[in-house]
Amino acid sequence: MIPIGTDGHLITRAKVEAPVPAAWTGWLDLDLSKAPQARKFRILPPKGPHRVLIGGIVFGKDRLHWPWAQKAELIVQPKDSSTGPIVMSFDPAKILPAPVNQRKITVLDDKGSSVLFKID
Repeated sequence: MIPIGTDGHLITRAKVEAPVPAAWTGWLDLDLSKAPQARKFRILPPKGPHRVLIGGIVFGKDRLHWPWAQKAELIVQPKDSSTGPIVMSFDPAKILPAPVNQRKITVLDDKGSSVLFKID
């Protein structure tokens, strides 16, 4: 994983690597302290025919699987560049329609293929 600075350039000196054994499942803790100014990160999957399934990304300790607290965006660039990037928002206000998106929204669970919101 390579942090990206606020100017859009890669911070290669702060690159973080984590070897993942085949068929392994679980959480990886990565030390991002070398790039505290980074607000974006590029995840580089292994080269070759290997497949990687990412079941969550959080910053710090969190009971959820995705970065709802930061209202982050995850941008995936498929190998087939004709598809274009896929943007996933973790900001409930950008997911829910008006006027519901103006209310207080709490994420209760995001472990499956859906997310459960509490809307006050």
